[in-house]
Amino acid sequence: MKKIILKIIDETAKKQDSDLIETFSVYLANIVSANEDFERVSLKLFDLNRFSNNEIEILRDFFDSLKEGEYLISHKEEIIENFSMFFNEKSADNLALFFAPFISRDALLSQNPDKIRNDLLKYPKEISEAIIKSLEMLSLAKKIDDNQEILKEVLNTIIILNVVMKFFGGDNDIK
Repeated sequence: MKKIILKIIDETAKKQDSDLIETFSVYLANIVSANEDFERVSLKLFDLNRFSNNEIEILRDFFDSLKEGEYLISHKEEIIENFSMFFNEKSADNLALFFAPFISRDALLSQNPDKIRNDLLKYPKEISEAIIKSLEMLSLAKKIDDNQEILKEVLNTIIILNVVMKFFGGDNDIK
């Protein structure tokens, strides 16, 4: 994805108190959960009536590009570098949004690490471990100033999990 497109998406999202990283995380989390309706997913973040047709089309193209797992994998390093330009103090929380569909509402609201770990046992060991490691890394990233490398590593995991979950058919209850 070209930097200029990412800048436009970031500026468009900022019009409604969001940003590129939050938009990416919410879009991708929904795609992984087999919710591929652009408008329904976008309405979780935005009032689309406040955007121009061009802005909506750019967001739609971004959403559609995220559905192409092969593109994300084949351009992973470039995507991670380009997205890292948009990291800010809220990026750890915004990246964590990607993992919300993997965790039950009760476990998520409890904020209890043990309950979250137990809830993730429904996934193969490698997937649950990747999610737990990523959430721990995001927690650490919130506590340190120079967290670029941590956020990049989590972004890498998100891209890989996206492809793995598509392989399983977008079903977050795989056994």
